[in-house]
Amino acid sequence: MDTGEQNEGRLITVAQLKKTAINKQLINNFLLPGLIFMTSR
Repeated sequence: MDTGEQNEGRLITVAQLKKTAINKQLINNFLLPGLIFMTSR
């Protein structure tokens, strides 16, 4: 049983989760206020 490969896969998923969390923050911080600003004009 090779645990090294499993650990690598887990690291990749953690990196992806962090990336999606950052993307969600960017969307919340920039896109939503931008949309609100565009529609309120």
